[in-house]
Amino acid sequence: MNFEFDFTAAHHACSANEHDPHITKNMMELVRFIGRFPQWSRLPKLAQINVVNFLDYESRLQLAICSRSTYSVVKMSPISIRLLEIHCAPGENGKMGEAFVRAKFSKHRARAPKGFIATFVEKRDGETEMKFDGDRVELRTVNYADEAVKVFERMAKLAGLRVDLLEIDMPESLLTNCSILKRLDVKQLRLKNREDKEHLRKTLDLFGLDNKGIRIRGGIEHLTPQLLFHPQIQNADSIEIEDQCKFTDEAFLGLNGRNIMISTNGVSDSCLNKFIKRWMVGGGPNDFESLTLHPHRLMVKDKILANIPNTAENFTETYSVKQLHGQRTAVIHISDYLFLININ
Repeated sequence: MNFEFDFTAAHHACSANEHDPHITKNMMELVRFIGRFPQWSRLPKLAQINVVNFLDYESRLQLAICSRSTYSVVKMSPISIRLLEIHCAPGENGKMGEAFVRAKFSKHRARAPKGFIATFVEKRDGETEMKFDGDRVELRTVNYADEAVKVFERMAKLAGLRVDLLEIDMPESLLTNCSILKRLDVKQLRLKNREDKEHLRKTLDLFGLDNKGIRIRGGIEHLTPQLLFHPQIQNADSIEIEDQCKFTDEAFLGLNGRNIMISTNGVSDSCLNKFIKRWMVGGGPNDFESLTLHPHRLMVKDKILANIPNTAENFTETYSVKQLHGQRTAVIHISDYLFLININ
């Protein structure tokens, strides 16, 4: 059966923005092609999926409502999400609980929504007020946090369980029923306001070990060595911890991140010396790029650079060190309360 669907809404939206720099000529032609192509339904499903992969979220919604077959094609075509966030503030001290889920898309039409947001507010009568994209309101007798997790899961599945940046700001006890966390492919995992060290550990346990980077910020001071040995932290491709933490020399040398940014006074000068020497002979994290360390103490340069040849000229606080068997150079900056390594 031939199927010719109505793509008028998307066509008008594109026509109105043809000269906007955010809209490419190829996207315009693609949208028009789908809307005017009477043999679309006869294309192999794989070809349809490859076409839909180029569409933004709003265009996909327009396409999905045309027929069951187009809906199934859209469902099989993951959308690119650069940010997926879930936030939950449990009710306490007379305040009712609330949560929101937000997604930001990598592709979008100009002057069209760049993302999606859903809010869930607990009411005293046991109902939950739900708003989608800020306007559509529903009242249901459901748990506000459970509904937020369900929407979070749906958005993650729309993205084929691949997200550039995942931000979590909620107690891990509310995430235990989320079935997709172990399967998520995340470039960067950002955890916020985990005020309890045990809760942070349990939150890290919920995820698989394939996350490319991890960032921990807000609410936790003096992260313990036991927590810093967690595989999620030790094996992250990049690691950023804003709060001061209790790294030991062993925990620090165990990090596998190409980019490391930490705040600690627990890493000794001799350990930093060992870190540099290890890099010089090709050891340490693969493809190491940078280290930013806020030590919260005075550093002894002579200990850090002991038996390390410096190739920089007229240096005061900046030093240059070359790998013994390679072309790479490390530029090292040592000043009061700051230690930097950048690889060129």
